[in-house]
Amino acid sequence: MKPVKKPEVTIGLPVYNAAQFLEQAICSILNQTYSNFELLIVDDGSTDSSLQIIKSFNDNRIELITDGFNKGLPFRLNQIARMAKGSFIARMDADDIMHKNRIMKQVNILKKHPLIDVLGTNAYSINETNNIK
Repeated sequence: MKPVKKPEVTIGLPVYNAAQFLEQAICSILNQTYSNFELLIVDDGSTDSSLQIIKSFNDNRIELITDGFNKGLPFRLNQIARMAKGSFIARMDADDIMHKNRIMKQVNILKKHPLIDVLGTNAYSINETNNIK
């Protein structure tokens, strides 16, 4: 049996009733130029089709965590932090789209500057057709 490679990055995606944007959010993560990551998707008791959308993806980097309860964002973020296997943790909202180079650029910066503990990024507001406002 081939040993499983430890992911360098854990991307945490808490989800609550995010069906409208969720597919695009997940696709933007899976299409990163940096690929050594695990994607922890934590459903917070969604009542829409979010779970079906998540389950439609077939990628071994995805781990779905669902317990059917709505415990709130802070609980779910702490849950992601406890479950993370990566050396770095990246956070993503279920209604956002991640730039394809985000993780690669952030990992490079964190490796070059080991005293940095928290790293942010710019954000653009987009409309319903993904054009920058």
